[in-house]
Amino acid sequence: MKVKGKRFFYLIGFFLQLLISSNSFSDVICKWEFNGNAQDSNGKYNGELKGDPTYVDDRSGNKNSALYLKKGQSVDFSNSETFSFTDGTKDKPFTIAWWQKSEVPEGQNGLPETVFSVIAKTAEYSVSWSKAFRLWLNDGKEAYDGKSAGILLCFKKWTQIVVTYDGSGSSSGIQLYQDGKACPSQKESSTPPATYKCMKRTYSPLVLGGLYEGAIDDLVIYDKALSSQEIKDLYESSLPKSSK
Repeated sequence: MKVKGKRFFYLIGFFLQLLISSNSFSDVICKWEFNGNAQDSNGKYNGELKGDPTYVDDRSGNKNSALYLKKGQSVDFSNSETFSFTDGTKDKPFTIAWWQKSEVPEGQNGLPETVFSVIAKTAEYSVSWSKAFRLWLNDGKEAYDGKSAGILLCFKKWTQIVVTYDGSGSSSGIQLYQDGKACPSQKESSTPPATYKCMKRTYSPLVLGGLYEGAIDDLVIYDKALSSQEIKDLYESSLPKSSK
C-alpha cells in the first residue's frame, strides 16, 4: 500500500509539472510555422502573402519550412481585433517571439541607416530595427513609448528574438530577449517628450516584413508577458536537435 501511495503521489507530481511547463502554450493566440504556407497552426488567422515571398530550409534543415522575405515582400494578418492589445483606455500584456536569419542589410558597416519594422500594427505597436531592436508603443497621436536593445543579430545565422510587454502603460514594462537571455535595453520616447497613456485601438492589419530581408520562422503571439524562465524554456525547446 505504501508503494502504491508513493507511485500515486509521484504521478500527481509528474502531471503537475507537465501542467506548469505547458502554461505558456495555453496563452498562445496564434503560431505561424511557415511550413510551406502562412497558415496559423490553430487555423484561425492565416496570412496573406504580398510580393511572392518564398520558402527555404528552417534551422533544422527541413525543406520549405521557413519564410524568406525580400524588401517589398510581406505577410498581412488582417484580423485587427485579435492583435490589438488595448481597449483604447488601457493596454494589455503580450509577447511576440520568432526565429530569424537576417541578410546583411545595406548601410554603413552593415547596419541600416533608417529604422524599419519587422512586425508592426500601424499606430499601435511595432518591433523595428536599425542599429538596435526596439519595441515601440504608439498612442496614434503625438506620443510613443518604447525600449531598444543592442541585440547582436548574427547575420546569416538563426537567432530567436522575443519582446514582451506587461500592459503597464510604461516602457519599464517592456523586455527584449535574444536566444533565451534578457538584453540590456534603454528607454526611447517621443521627441519632443509627450505623455504616453495607451496604444490606440485601430483596424489596421498586423504586418510581417516590408523592408526586412531574410528568413523568419515560428512566429508566435501570446496574450501575456512571458516570464524570463518561460522564454528560456521556449528557446531551449525549439533549438535544432543537433544543438541540444
